Amino acid sequence: MAPTEADYIVVGCGLTGCALTSRVKQGDVSLNILLIEAGVDATDDPRTTAPMDCFALSQSERTGPTRQCPSHTPTTLFTTTLLARPSEVARIVGEPCWSYKGLLPFFKKSEHHFDASADPQQHGFEGPMRYVSVSASDKERYYLLREPIQAAWTDLGVKHNLDTNNGCLARISKIEENWHNGLRQPSHRAYELNGVQVLTETRVHRVLFTTNGEGKHVASGIELADAVKHNIPLLTDLPQVGRNMVDHFALFQFWKLLNPSHGLAMGTPLWASPAYFQGMPCDWAVKKPMPTHLLSAALRTGSVSDADAETPMPLSRYHLETMIIYAPTNADHIGLKLAMDGTHVTSSVMLLLPTSCGTISLASTSATDPPAISPNYFATATYHAALIYGTRRVMKTMLATAAGKEIIASEVAPPGMRELNLQSEDKDIDERIRGARVSHAHALGIAAMRKVMDRDLRVYGVEGLRVVDASVFPVPIGGHPQTSTNKLALVNE
Repeated sequence: MAPTEADYIVVGCGLTGCALTSRVKQGDVSLNILLIEAGVDATDDPRTTAPMDCFALSQSERTGPTRQCPSHTPTTLFTTTLLARPSEVARIVGEPCWSYKGLLPFFKKSEHHFDASADPQQHGFEGPMRYVSVSASDKERYYLLREPIQAAWTDLGVKHNLDTNNGCLARISKIEENWHNGLRQPSHRAYELNGVQVLTETRVHRVLFTTNGEGKHVASGIELADAVKHNIPLLTDLPQVGRNMVDHFALFQFWKLLNPSHGLAMGTPLWASPAYFQGMPCDWAVKKPMPTHLLSAALRTGSVSDADAETPMPLSRYHLETMIIYAPTNADHIGLKLAMDGTHVTSSVMLLLPTSCGTISLASTSATDPPAISPNYFATATYHAALIYGTRRVMKTMLATAAGKEIIASEVAPPGMRELNLQSEDKDIDERIRGARVSHAHALGIAAMRKVMDRDLRVYGVEGLRVVDASVFPVPIGGHPQTSTNKLALVNE
């Protein structure tokens, strides 16, 4: 039976929910904190911790149903310690505490970096989240494609970044994983919840409000969902709630290996050591800005939505992230049936800074009904230009460099689509992106600071209510979101 009183109620056991609850409880162990999650208890589900099993979570009971356009696919991916766009957030919010310098102490506070000789001005060594590079995780975890993939990018003029977590995301860098002893670290594993009452499979129907002596609405509790649909009274008019939704969107391509018997990809019998499976089979992440002349041209010829975009694509940022994964990851999402037999690898080109915004809204007045989501992917000229450029870059890496030619036989097209190659026209690439796009499920922005809440994440117009999750970011995050969202919990503990 649910408790009737609590000092704090936290709704959502996600990245920030667990971290925030843990930190508040550690700060005052006498507090009665209630943590509520609509989903089932995933503590013992191996898919949440096994590196490759995380892809099996997509469209499973863990992600939950949504009413959405057919292109939106919830996907749980691995995370690295890529940082957000704190300088841009600070500019919009108007507070230096949201700059990189202002957030750095909180990044360091949560980090347990693997390299004790790393720069202590940039890294933390005693936090709960453990980070380790693929190459340093185990001496037996040596992927034969490590050097050839780096050489292929070097042939294209991409330089090496020795530490991508020092505030600079550019170039090619080693991936650092937040796995520990071969297991992923969901937030509840890194942040202890001792003494916290956790309710799973429990839906919150609404937040309850009272009125104080000044006539202000004050959050005073919650009402758990039941089967009855209720009218929803408007207490505070915040029209930007549910708007400004952005997501990281990617094109996955699949490549047939020229000599799979050499033991290059997952499924080969030559990967005898368990070390190969202690994380994602991938060594490098490449962050690259779109060339200024291409981006400027896209802006000049763009649509009205480009000119009016709430999240314009800045010229000086890093727009794309590319990774080569030594396995046919996510092939089933686009209708490809590729066996995990060591014969194929995957490339992912992800747009870090999308310019078109979607919406999320209530589908009904019942908390048990899924929301209506319209992600509005691929709706601006810069969106098109960036992904087409990124796709061409990865095709050059695989098919035109000396190292790539020794590895790759050809691309494998999804059913009903044409194979892409160096001669493919923009319209062919555009068609592929539209037909085989995949969401990384990094949605954010629907309760943005300065639109829905203040710099301290307090909802405008009411007291006692804060939102502490990825929805508060007013601009897209320039990397995977786990590190940045965990920091929200520390900033607001």
